[in-house]
Amino acid sequence: MGRKIRISYETKLAAINKCLDGNYSFKSIAKEYGMSGEYLRMLVKRFVAHGVEVILPEPRNQSYLADSKLQIVLEYLDGNISMNDLAI
Repeated sequence: MGRKIRISYETKLAAINKCLDGNYSFKSIAKEYGMSGEYLRMLVKRFVAHGVEVILPEPRNQSYLADSKLQIVLEYLDGNISMNDLAI
């Protein structure tokens, strides 16, 4: 299986706006911006339904403050929370 191609927020937004203008086909716009027509159609559908936040980059490798980590460890050691509940 190949690597997933990352498409920038700006590229997605430009392609979506071009689709919403209605002057070009999904297929031609998708080819121009280097994505599949199916993916572009899904992006436009989600954008119309939920707004710009659906195309914003998702945060990766979230870090937690030391105080938050300590609080969770103390709750576990006190028996207030199970190991499975900590993972959520």
